[in-house]
Amino acid sequence: MIPLPLSANGSDLFFYHAILTSLGLIIPTLFAGAFSSLTGGHVRASDMRSLKSITSMISRSEDLDAILTAALEILIDHLGMNAGLFRLKIKQDDFPRLINRGFTPEVTAILESTGDSHLGPHYQLAAAVAGDISQWEDSLLSAALRQNGLSYYVNYPIRSGDHIFGSVALAASDPRPIDGDRQALLESIGELVAVALVNARLREQSNKLSEDLVALQELNKIISRGFNLEEIIQRIVVEGKRLAKTDHCHLFLLDESRQYMVVSASTQAEDHDIRAVKIHVSEGSIAAAALRERRAIALDVSKVKNAHNSWMKSLGWQAAIFAPLVTKEQAIGVLICSNIAQERSFSEEDIQRAETLAHQAAIALENARLFQVISRSQKEWETTFDAM
Repeated sequence: MIPLPLSANGSDLFFYHAILTSLGLIIPTLFAGAFSSLTGGHVRASDMRSLKSITSMISRSEDLDAILTAALEILIDHLGMNAGLFRLKIKQDDFPRLINRGFTPEVTAILESTGDSHLGPHYQLAAAVAGDISQWEDSLLSAALRQNGLSYYVNYPIRSGDHIFGSVALAASDPRPIDGDRQALLESIGELVAVALVNARLREQSNKLSEDLVALQELNKIISRGFNLEEIIQRIVVEGKRLAKTDHCHLFLLDESRQYMVVSASTQAEDHDIRAVKIHVSEGSIAAAALRERRAIALDVSKVKNAHNSWMKSLGWQAAIFAPLVTKEQAIGVLICSNIAQERSFSEEDIQRAETLAHQAAIALENARLFQVISRSQKEWETTFDAM
């Protein structure tokens, strides 16, 4: 199989998603040919119907759990197994997605904790394993399987190219070695599941990109149409919260002395403590560093020890991104996107999104400032003209 793209940027997401959707028309034929080749041309009609059923679901349905459940049931039924479980991760930082049929909660819990060394050598995501459980050395997994009357076990990795999404575990009450035809079916369904997972990842990225574009369009409307400074400031934090997907967004601008940054707008405005925050530009806080260095900085607030950053903890923040507001002439403040509900490790994509937001916000603020200057000059001219 050709490795499918696991990530993409911008319009590529829509391109790849369109390709995967259109592949639904030809994937059954491709897998039929590959499966026939793997089995030496001896293809069971029931196996082919099962493969076509799964490929049809992938091309028509966005319900990943339904696709995985159907694939698991086909594997269990066609391989003569008593139990099966998919343990998959669409993204590296996701919690495992479990689809289980027939395994007890005890076995499921053990299979879920694949990172633990006490499982023994017979459960490895990257390796295909098949064998008689009675021949295994003692481990939590082998003991739990035997206790539940299972004597034969199969583990097969689900992969796309070199990327492993997880594995499928299968078990039977009586030893039944998997022959070449059954191995080909297992491999083909594993590759189909990888297609479904890649499709789900691209769909998620595409949806996220669409949401980002909507938020940026709202900011562009502010830039092109709005000149009321107070309204612009408030809209920036509202749209910033939505775009950054954080609990709150805050706009800190330099005061007239340009020695301190003070809050101008915040979605956490009901908290009076934030109104009292003044950040000195020369102090050792992260916000001041972002302003001086003119780059976005992500911070795990829970690990902060610097006294200059203690005010963040008092506001209940767990993590935050600090993005400088920079115009053509100078830095004017910092946009802060913060989380209070839980700790969050911000990705490079999150940081870039905050930088984009801050750039757009700086343009909007500068436009409003220039409009105020022009309006003030016009009023002064009109006053002078009327007095003549």
